[in-house]
Amino acid sequence: MEFQETALKLLKEQRPGEVQPHEIAYLEDRILVNKEGYQVYGTQLAQNGEGKLVPIPIKDPDTVDQRRRNVGLEPLEEYLKKTREFYSSG
Repeated sequence: MEFQETALKLLKEQRPGEVQPHEIAYLEDRILVNKEGYQVYGTQLAQNGEGKLVPIPIKDPDTVDQRRRNVGLEPLEEYLKKTREFYSSG
């Protein structure tokens, strides 16, 4: 976890254009899930009791698509659809 937090700090310190904002969002969510049990961008998924991929709890889910848009990510439902299709086709 300490390594991830250090990496996140270094990524955030880079000049604009050197690191894509969505890359920071994925790492930020991973750290939050491990520390707090929630995320802010909805990038981290887990299987529910039926084996379906669902987002790990999202803080303020009503505004998640706005946050995702701000970092260049597609809407959450689109991400879920693509990810579920990818993992079910294997």
